Amino acid sequence: RNGSQERRYDNDFLRETKAKAKKTEEAMLQSRRLLTDALEIGDGVLDNLEEQRETLLDAAERVEDTGSLAAQSREILRRMANRTLFNKLFLYFVILCLLVSIALVLYFLYIKKH
Repeated sequence: RNGSQERRYDNDFLRETKAKAKKTEEAMLQSRRLLTDALEIGDGVLDNLEEQRETLLDAAERVEDTGSLAAQSREILRRMANRTLFNKLFLYFVILCLLVSIALVLYFLYIKKH
């Protein structure tokens, strides 16, 4: 009888051990699935961040280009304003010369004759 009890005890112990091992294996499989899911999500996040990084770098480059174009535009507008001022002053000088010429012609034609 003692041997029978021992065998039953051993069988019960073996069944409990197998059940615990099965639970442990299931928990490990569940953990592995969770880890795989987390890695997939992490990969997706990294891909998304890389795309955003590229977008930001492109935007920064466009901002630099826009700033450079704005500086060039300011320089062109400044030159145009200077050229316009020069042309205006030149026209005033030509008008002044013409007025002086007309005054001299009138002086020599009408005043000098009389």
